[in-house]
Amino acid sequence: MKKQIVFFGGIGSPSEFGGELSKNKEIISRLKELGYDVTTIDSFRCRQNKVKLLKVVFRFMMCILFYPKATFLFSTSFGNIYPLIKMLKYYPIKLHIVYWVIGGIFADKVAKGIYQGKYLKNISFFLVEGLRMKDSLQKSGFANTLYVPNFKTIGKLPIIQKVEDGRIHFLFISRIMPDKGCRYILQCVSALNKKGLKDKYVIDFYGNIDSSYKHEFLMEINKYDNINYLGSLQLQEESNYIILAKYHYMLFPTYWLGEGFPGVIIDAYKAGVPIIGSDWNFNSEFIKDGITGIIIPTHDVDKLLLTMENVITNKYNNQKMSLNCQEKALEYDTSNVITIDLTRKIFVNN
Repeated sequence: MKKQIVFFGGIGSPSEFGGELSKNKEIISRLKELGYDVTTIDSFRCRQNKVKLLKVVFRFMMCILFYPKATFLFSTSFGNIYPLIKMLKYYPIKLHIVYWVIGGIFADKVAKGIYQGKYLKNISFFLVEGLRMKDSLQKSGFANTLYVPNFKTIGKLPIIQKVEDGRIHFLFISRIMPDKGCRYILQCVSALNKKGLKDKYVIDFYGNIDSSYKHEFLMEINKYDNINYLGSLQLQEESNYIILAKYHYMLFPTYWLGEGFPGVIIDAYKAGVPIIGSDWNFNSEFIKDGITGIIIPTHDVDKLLLTMENVITNKYNNQKMSLNCQEKALEYDTSNVITIDLTRKIFVNN
């Protein structure tokens, strides 16, 4: 008989993607591939839709009644499920619960007591994307924490074929907002252009623009001939990795509070694009300085400027770093992360 898993998290429609949605689609697909019987409860946009929220809670309660021996796998922001976890402490039957952590701030909230340990003790395993988070949770008393890095189905690696027009081509691909480092990038553009390097580089921005930043961002990029906003690059379409593979470096000077292990890092690696990234949260665990990218101190615009100037003047071996990136990408292929050994360990009821 197949092991029953009740999966609770944001899934969305087949055409909807994003950090949580993309990851959860990968998890569900891989578990089915490994032979598990997966019942899904889609919590996407429940907070904005009270009718859907009630339906989700009702479906969850029905699953508890009908599948008491199942593994209940949660993969969403913990704030979304904390009320359910608190309620389950008083449920007469002990359930087998696994929490696949989304984002990078869960452990900090546990350490601060925002999420109370007496409720978290009902969780059999915590799966986290960063070693630092694993250490933090273990220090808070949760030895049942496993490190499981982010993942994507890698498929065929695109051919690395950089643009050769005498300029370094940078890209930014994420939500366009100050906390992702966009203001810092534009400050560097101003300084680089004043240094006479305008004709030596290009920056293309991809992603949805945060509504509160849209006016400022569009006003700023319109000042510069070598900066472009190109809308969204849908990487669900394999052909778009060919576009991504043309860039020399990805800029990622983020300081966004919720940053965990962004899937865009894996996307860049798959396309052979080294990353110039801040040392924020777990970035330095995944971006290997001088090997798959260049790490700069968070909020250090001067260091970002110097690094961009150095790559524009060819002081780094872009070709070697690009090959390193593609080699690293294979480690994060879904089949190499969600293995049968991992699932056997976390889905066996104690």
